[in-house]
Amino acid sequence: NTLERKLYQEWVAWLVDTYTVKPDGFIYLRTTPQVCFERMKQRNRSEESNVPLDYLEKLHEKHERWLIKKEDITDYLKNIPVLELDCDTEFERNPTQQAILFKQVNSFIATLCSESPTLQEKNISSL
Repeated sequence: NTLERKLYQEWVAWLVDTYTVKPDGFIYLRTTPQVCFERMKQRNRSEESNVPLDYLEKLHEKHERWLIKKEDITDYLKNIPVLELDCDTEFERNPTQQAILFKQVNSFIATLCSESPTLQEKNISSL
């Protein structure tokens, strides 16, 4: 709800201000709500059994507005790059799809490292 979202935003802003922490990038595992719902049914976990499809649809729309459209986002996060991975395709038991996703993530991290002195200092580019 609106109050919870506002509290979350204030908490994140406090963390960033207090600890000077700013993410270098986001990795968005973009999956349609229907695929998420089907995967939850297949996993058959008790804690997921009562999650309705309409909740997943609302959650998906929030992530789309935040990560893709950059709406309703705090100023310090607007220019953070986002790697959008298409995760509708089954990848858990698909080595070819895993390789595609790993390559995209590695390329994204390499780009972030080449542009970020903080990451260069941490030598993260050696992934």
